[in-house]
Amino acid sequence: MYRVYIRNFDQKVLKMFRTTSPVQARARFEELVNSIEYDGQKMGVALTRDNKQIAFHRFDKAQDHKDNWRGRLDELKISAGRGRPVTIGFVRKNISIAPELWEKAQQIGNGNASAGISAALSAWKVKTD
Repeated sequence: MYRVYIRNFDQKVLKMFRTTSPVQARARFEELVNSIEYDGQKMGVALTRDNKQIAFHRFDKAQDHKDNWRGRLDELKISAGRGRPVTIGFVRKNISIAPELWEKAQQIGNGNASAGISAALSAWKVKTD
């Protein structure tokens, strides 16, 4: 679980965002870091995964300080973690598939063969006579 939150100098959390998506967590962190609402104040934005800090931005620090992420968000590395992706509304099945079709499914699904198979089947039209 990723958490992105604003914290004041007294360690009080003001706004909390939770997600299982590293993409959404990064987007929210970037949005808050680039916000000018708290500039100059002793406030910060934390990005954590499973209660471990990934990054912390301070609004009261100069642009070249290690805790100021504005202007260098491209350096931020967020991994999706290990294990199977979280799926809601899906069922897990074992299938047999030819190696070349497996590779094609991975291409369609941007590295995720299950997503590729789902996309291909969703796009498949049944012929009616």
